[in-house]
Amino acid sequence: MGFQPRNYWDDPDASEPVDVDLEAAGLSLWADGVRGVSVSAAQIRPRLAEDVAEDAHDDFVEETVMRLLELLRLSPPDAVPGAL
Repeated sequence: MGFQPRNYWDDPDASEPVDVDLEAAGLSLWADGVRGVSVSAAQIRPRLAEDVAEDAHDDFVEETVMRLLELLRLSPPDAVPGAL
C-alpha cells in the first residue's frame, strides 16, 4: 500500500518489484476461503502499491489500510484513531 520501497526511496535496489495482480488475486482467494468474504482481485488491486512513482490514491497509507479492512470486513485494531 502507498508506495513500494523502491519507489518511496527512489532506489531500485530497496525492494523487488511486487506482482500486484498476483498479490490481489491471493488476497481475494484468502478473503473467500478464510473469511467467507467475496471480494474480487479487481476491487483489491487499486489499494495496492503499483511499481511506479505516482501519487498514492489516499493522502495517508492508514486511509488505504482502513479502506482495505472495510472491504475485507475486518475490524480495525481498537487503538487506531479515526477508524472508518
